[in-house]
Amino acid sequence: MNKPVTVCAVGLNAEMERRISMATRLLGASGIDATSVPWDGTRRDVLVANLDDAYASAAVAVALRRGDTVVAVSHAPIADSRVLSINGLLQTAELTKMLRELLLSGNKAVALPHGVTRGAAAHPRMQLLSACIEQSGAAFLATTESITLVIGRETSRVMARRAADFDVAAARLLAAVWIVTPLVGAYFGAGDAVLTQSLDAFLIRACESNEQALPALAEQRHRLSGWPDLGALPENTAAMRLASALVKRDRSPEELSRQCNVTLARANAFCWAMRAAGMLVSGDAAKPASPTRRLSASMQLIVERLGRRFGLRSGVESSHE
Repeated sequence: MNKPVTVCAVGLNAEMERRISMATRLLGASGIDATSVPWDGTRRDVLVANLDDAYASAAVAVALRRGDTVVAVSHAPIADSRVLSINGLLQTAELTKMLRELLLSGNKAVALPHGVTRGAAAHPRMQLLSACIEQSGAAFLATTESITLVIGRETSRVMARRAADFDVAAARLLAAVWIVTPLVGAYFGAGDAVLTQSLDAFLIRACESNEQALPALAEQRHRLSGWPDLGALPENTAAMRLASALVKRDRSPEELSRQCNVTLARANAFCWAMRAAGMLVSGDAAKPASPTRRLSASMQLIVERLGRRFGLRSGVESSHE
């Protein structure tokens, strides 16, 4: 293709716009002379727009009337078959492939990458809490509007670009507004400013802030499979007491509430946080394999020291119980 082409992004968040711009530059490797340009109302070869933005929606209407190629991100289903619907989490390589196919085939591409459909369906949305429970093992991306989190159950870390993103994500823990996809490779670049924090601590804070809306766990009794990372919660002595109680034996939220002197809602929220972190063993699986099974000596020592340090002996039982 010898004719220079223009690619325009409108209404996208800064991260998505950056990936579109990079993908446009990478088209040069395929012999396509492409340039990223701003929207000014004139004809563009490809318009990539966020249909949830009013200004971008108006630009799409203009582009479609002229017969321009339109690619859109939207929370709602896209009925117009002339519009390509894309997942807002597509990475640069996938976006480059999409643009190349579109430009070489005159908007009749058939070899579109995963996450790209013609017209049609909205991307399914789910709760962040449900995503953490269901996406066990491999790391995954969770995105809503301009926020993207990288969550790893195995590493027990959560990453974001801004400190405020963690607070917004915690507030939206139970809102079905999250697009969740497996993480393929590294999402953040080597030069990106990224913040990271303990997944355990993030989930405890998030569940506590939503404790009145959390349902009671279906299973009646629970136990922790290990000691959670509470280093980022030095003032949360309630979480320390709850962890101390659950690391020893299986208990119900009602028992936790009484023994640890917290409300039933707080005990239930802690159990939900630990379940989402992959550390809660429930029901029959929580029963010891042998009546004589105890904590290892090193773990017992850690728990007892923590208990003495924070005055939490009510939550730490004797190994001879």
